[in-house]
Amino acid sequence: MALFEWFYVLFNQGECLLWWAFGAYFVILIFQKKHRAALLAVEIALVVGFLFFGLSDFVESNDQGAPPLGLWLWKIANGIFLFGLLIYRDYVLRGRVALNPWRFIVAGGILAVALYQLARMQS
Repeated sequence: MALFEWFYVLFNQGECLLWWAFGAYFVILIFQKKHRAALLAVEIALVVGFLFFGLSDFVESNDQGAPPLGLWLWKIANGIFLFGLLIYRDYVLRGRVALNPWRFIVAGGILAVALYQLARMQS
């Protein structure tokens, strides 16, 4: 296995573990005594979302550096889903300050780069 392939696999598997750790964090929050009932469904959805996002990185680690279209779409859809849930959760906890426009500009930039890469891959 070439050095690039080894690093690519290791990096994506590390990302997988990172996203699963975020999911585990929300599992811990769910079982805390002072948990807000209004956030239960959102935090369960976050756990599932982070597990699926981690799974996408695990799948990506086995594609030799050429993710197929379906994997890109999976990652983009999951990223939008997680972003929306995290913003909603923050809004419930902190109010209007969670709707800072900079968050949306940065997220839009990340989405634009992902869509550009996707378009380049298709041409």
